Amino acid sequence: MIIHQILTKNQNFIFFLIPLILGLSHYELQKKKNILIFSIFLIFLSSLTTFKYHLRFNVDRKFMELEKISIDNYKNAELISDKLKGLKWVNSQFKEDPDKEIQQINLSINYLKNFEKRKIILTEYQFLLSEINHNIYSPSRWYTDDGVSYPLQDNIYFNEYKKFFKKKLIKNKIKIIYTIEPINKKSFDFIFESECIKSNKINEILIEHDIEECF
Repeated sequence: MIIHQILTKNQNFIFFLIPLILGLSHYELQKKKNILIFSIFLIFLSSLTTFKYHLRFNVDRKFMELEKISIDNYKNAELISDKLKGLKWVNSQFKEDPDKEIQQINLSINYLKNFEKRKIILTEYQFLLSEINHNIYSPSRWYTDDGVSYPLQDNIYFNEYKKFFKKKLIKNKIKIIYTIEPINKKSFDFIFESECIKSNKINEILIEHDIEECF
């Protein structure tokens, strides 16, 4: 369970252990006297922690990224996409100006929709790929820099992933890679042996990387 937590960086996984730990505790306490008192205490503790978990993460959505963010300052996600209708949108990276983020996302979507050449898009906005509705030849489902999405340089599988990524680019004849901040070219430039990438900033979050000279 500890290894699972380290590898997945799942913030809420630890709370799912509460009923299991309490169940194991109850099993061990069966060997003790006054089992009824201990059982009542464990039931109370289980109910209390479950209720707290529900309020904090299901109702208030208090994930680590939103710990110091007021979720009352949300925007309607429908402003970005009809597919997000009914959802509330808030991002810790744009807490001071959420309207700006929405504007930049929409500009990026419109630009990428009109660019039909073979491409890879590296972004944390996962819904964006379905909104564009083009073939996106990405070698990974998502991209984070913590070693969960793909092997980092200190990982024994790094070289294998590097070969896999490059093979994917060649096979699908990819000449352009787009990154949307906070993701940048550091998420893929490690696969090339030289400084061959030509980058061009499309808007404040979208950057186009020409890799044609890298092969």
